[in-house]
Order: sequence, then structure tokens, then C-alpha cells
Amino acid sequence: MNPYRAKVTYQDRQVASGYDAERFTSLYGGFYNRRELRALDTALRWVKPGSRVLDLACGTGRITERLVASGLKVTGADISLPMIELARKKLPGAVSFVAGDAEAFPFQDASFDWVVSVRLFGHLPPTVRARTLSEVVRVARCGAIIAFYLLNPVTRTRRFVKSLIQPKPHWHPATQRQIVRELAAQGLEAQQICAVIPVVDQAHIFVATK
Repeated sequence: MNPYRAKVTYQDRQVASGYDAERFTSLYGGFYNRRELRALDTALRWVKPGSRVLDLACGTGRITERLVASGLKVTGADISLPMIELARKKLPGAVSFVAGDAEAFPFQDASFDWVVSVRLFGHLPPTVRARTLSEVVRVARCGAIIAFYLLNPVTRTRRFVKSLIQPKPHWHPATQRQIVRELAAQGLEAQQICAVIPVVDQAHIFVATK
């Protein structure tokens, strides 16, 4: 089976080097970044200061920085070595970074208190999502904070409009009920759902506990 697009794309050094500038320097990009971090901060209220946290698909370290600033002991993991190199430059010596595939972590069981993952699971096809969730459950002692892309009437319409321009979208959203069911199948209970931009945007950060 061919790997999903993001698994390959972000390993390109040029794509990695332009990641932050492309997404967060525009007026809307800056606004969205603030909203996303605000939703994450709300979810992080479930996590005790000093907890061991895995930042899954840490990318260039944007979320990693926020986790460190929140008083957490953070390990960043990503499949992309170019992304990890950029993250290390942002946080020299402050975080341990590990290159690895989310479908098969190079970590022992219960290595972390929590797994935090923002902007990964929306890329994952359903079968890959299930495998990755099982790995999250294996390495997390308390639970996970994960951003999923949700379908509702507004986001379905936006997705349809985008499909007219891009016939094969590279995102894999699901309904809230479906995500809750998938979490439960892995032994996780959804405790809170934090919308990035309520109603109009598909990104929602779930707090799920064991």
C-alpha cells in the first residue's frame, strides 16, 4: 500500500524549510495560529506540570515550544529529518528529538504520561489512523490530546468546494461520532473537544483519557 501523501511530502527539505512561512506569516495564518494555540492551551489544562509528553509529528517545533513553555518534559518525534533539524534550532538543548514513524514508535510501553498531536491525524487514512491510535495508547500512560478534522454541514460544504479545485484532497476528516467511536475502540474516552474556530473550521482538539 502506498504511503499517505504527508508521510512523503514533509521529508522534502525544501518543503520543510518553507513550512512555517507558508502557513503562519500571512494575516490569516497568524490568526489561525493564535486560535490553534488557544485551543491547545485549553486542552492542556488536563495535563499536570512536569508531565512527560510526546509531541507526535512535532514538525518544526511550533507546538513543541508551547509544550515546553507550559512546564512539560517534552520529546519531539517526526518522520521528517529536515523538520527535526529545524525544531532543534528553535529549541537547542531543551528537547529530545527522535526520528520515527507514528505507526511504529521507537518507544517502550508507557514511556510518556501524555501524547500530544496537532496537525497529523487529519492526514491519516482511516486504517492508518487506527494503527497510529493503537501506538498512542501503548506509549501513553494517561491519555492523549489529538487534533482531528471533523465533518459537519459547514465543513462538508467547504470540502466540496475545494474538491472542485483539487479533485483528490489529501485530508481525511470524519464525523465527531466516528472519532469518538475510534477512540473508544482503542480504550480512550473523549473528555473534551476544543474547536479551533467553532462551526466553520474542521480542526478540533480532543482530550482523551484511558
